[in-house]
Amino acid sequence: MFAIPIVGAAAIRSGARPWLRLAAGCGLTVSLLAIFFTIYPIIDVPNPLVFAAKIVAVTLAANLIGVTIFTLNYKRRGAA
Repeated sequence: MFAIPIVGAAAIRSGARPWLRLAAGCGLTVSLLAIFFTIYPIIDVPNPLVFAAKIVAVTLAANLIGVTIFTLNYKRRGAA
């Protein structure tokens, strides 16, 4: 999502204003930092395997919720 104004199709990139590219770059940087600090905790954890399992479980649950919302909305639009 953040990469579209920066490295997307030429037609989209040419229409992106500099402030949009800057905002997209900042969003991409923050997202990458969040991923880094999620994978490598900044504190000592007693059991790295349990920590990793929790991260994976939360990620899977969030994606499952997103897919469920998408599917329900898609079905509702098809019925209308």
